[in-house]
Amino acid sequence: MMRKKICLALSVLFACWLGSAGAQSVVVDGVGADEAAAQRDAVRNAVEQAAGTYLSSRTLVADGQTQLDEIYAQSQGYVTHTEILSRAQEADARDAIVEGALSERLIDM
Repeated sequence: MMRKKICLALSVLFACWLGSAGAQSVVVDGVGADEAAAQRDAVRNAVEQAAGTYLSSRTLVADGQTQLDEIYAQSQGYVTHTEILSRAQEADARDAIVEGALSERLIDM
C-alpha cells in the first residue's frame, strides 16, 4: 500500500514537473477526523512543503524553571488548484492524498 502511494506520488510529481509553467505542484498526505479536515490538512501540508516554514521560539527561565516556552510556525502561499488522488479510512481518522498547485509568485516572497 505504501509502495503504491510512493510510486503514484513520484509519477504525478514527474508529470507536473514536465508541464509546470508558473505554478509549483506538490503531492501531500493529509489526516483528519473527517474528509474535509483531511483535505484541509493536506492543503496546509502542501503550502508548508512548497513555500517552507518560518519558525520562531521564545523561552523564559526563572529560578531554574521554565516559565514560558512558545514556538511559532508560519507558512505563506496561494493554492491555485487541488485534486484528490486517493482517500482512505483508517481506524477513527480519514486519510487523503492531494495534489496541490501553488502560485510561485507568492511562494518566492
